[in-house]
Amino acid sequence: MIDAPKTRELSLSKPTPFNGEQFKSEKFLQECILYMGINKDTYDTEPKRIAFIRKKGTRSFGNNNLEFINEFQKAFKPEEEDINTLDKLKMLQQKNLTAEQLITKFKLLVGEAGMSNDSDTANKLLIEMFKTVLNPALVQKIIMSKKKPTKIEE
Repeated sequence: MIDAPKTRELSLSKPTPFNGEQFKSEKFLQECILYMGINKDTYDTEPKRIAFIRKKGTRSFGNNNLEFINEFQKAFKPEEEDINTLDKLKMLQQKNLTAEQLITKFKLLVGEAGMSNDSDTANKLLIEMFKTVLNPALVQKIIMSKKKPTKIEE
């Protein structure tokens, strides 16, 4: 049996070990992704990429690369980020956006803010928030319609 030649890792400066500081989490993740991208032949599987990031000082997150990155970002996201997203949500206006564009933008901001629609109360709140971003003519149509939405998806 012939062994394949071993891929040599390019010796660039490795990411700074992560010490758990929230404000350094995004930079750490970017450094890891860049380093592994340059050494893509070495870090060619999800387990190898996750092992590399864990070796640099993180605890266990997720089972695959995307899940790992999402859970890592969620765990170390600065608290003020949710507040900034809520401010963006409050400032959102339909203006020249189509209804579809507005819905997409609204849902993205709701998700970024960590809000959920898993209860009747949450749905009512999200519907009321959504009405504030719509053009007044559309709000009037919703108010005058026979079937009022009870879930944000409606």
